[in-house]
Amino acid sequence: MQSGGRHILHVFPGFDPGGTQVRTVQLMGMLPSDVRHSVVSMDGSYRSCQQAPAGVQVVALEQPPRLGLLAMGRYMRRVLAEQRPDAVMTYNWGAIEMLLGARGSGIPLIHHEDGFGPEEADRLLRRRTWIRRLLLRRAAAVAVPSRVLEEIALTRWRVPRARVHYLPNGVDLQRFHPVERDPGRRVVVGHVGHLRPEKNQTLLLTAFAQGPARRGALLRMVGAGVEEDRLRRLAAALGVADQVDFVGRIADTAPVYADMDLFVLSSDTEQMPLTVLEAMASGLPVASTDVGDVRNMVAPVGRQWITPRRDAAALAASLDALVADPGLRERIGAANRAHCSEAYDTHACYRAWIEFYLDTLGWVPSANAV
Repeated sequence: MQSGGRHILHVFPGFDPGGTQVRTVQLMGMLPSDVRHSVVSMDGSYRSCQQAPAGVQVVALEQPPRLGLLAMGRYMRRVLAEQRPDAVMTYNWGAIEMLLGARGSGIPLIHHEDGFGPEEADRLLRRRTWIRRLLLRRAAAVAVPSRVLEEIALTRWRVPRARVHYLPNGVDLQRFHPVERDPGRRVVVGHVGHLRPEKNQTLLLTAFAQGPARRGALLRMVGAGVEEDRLRRLAAALGVADQVDFVGRIADTAPVYADMDLFVLSSDTEQMPLTVLEAMASGLPVASTDVGDVRNMVAPVGRQWITPRRDAAALAASLDALVADPGLRERIGAANRAHCSEAYDTHACYRAWIEFYLDTLGWVPSANAV
């Protein structure tokens, strides 16, 4: 174990790049310079450690064994005894065992809930709800980036009002920005995200085949995951394989949006997806399923293109209208960019996150904390 300075132990279901992980490593760089970080990844993935800002100390700890809830709670208690952190931060259901292990330790714990997996896309599981009720009320604070999650934390998990904190995600408006696009080129419908069941890219391909593909549009899918092979076969079965570009995983997604004319999200469950903010900041219109806070995230003029979950015909209609009208895309994209600048600038949003952390932990900021 390293010594010196303040020490935060982070526990993630997985620490490969995603919205929560990206936000976390960015916030690490904004915390006081004497704070060091250790990460436990339950699935053994640690690629996000490589994205930590220069000068930030991040150590990847050993992947935990596969154990039952109570045994894992005891394991996490041993991790706490070995690491002796000054604070613990846990992320989503996949880190719930640390809340059990930290009970009675006296170490302040901040829990983050950013969304649900496919098993809770339609309803919260009763057993998990009871466990959350038992454990989350013992956390120093519960941080959520969406109003939907805030309501769930208060009413379903019964976390005291004083411990629930709504903190929206932010986006870097310098890194993600509009570019000039060739009005005569082929229209590109873009999607960025892990290829996983809860993202429901089956719906996306089906909607694309029903609408934009008939107008000669291209669908560019950025990301990788367990669904890729099946989605490739589906594209072929739908007769659009030559119009779907599976790009794979890309480390820096900022340039990706410059090659898109509109952005689409087809998920069954989200809360405040970072990809939607990135697309908005890039001056793109957004067509999406109505999940989490997405409808209220986009500019009011773009809300009619937010459609019911799992409704391929409605999503196809939204995509088709946007593909067909470049002037409409430009107006909505400009409104989304302006709305992002007003409500989701990363500096203001992340400053609120840092102030929340320091206040909850009772830590005095240093010169580099925003």
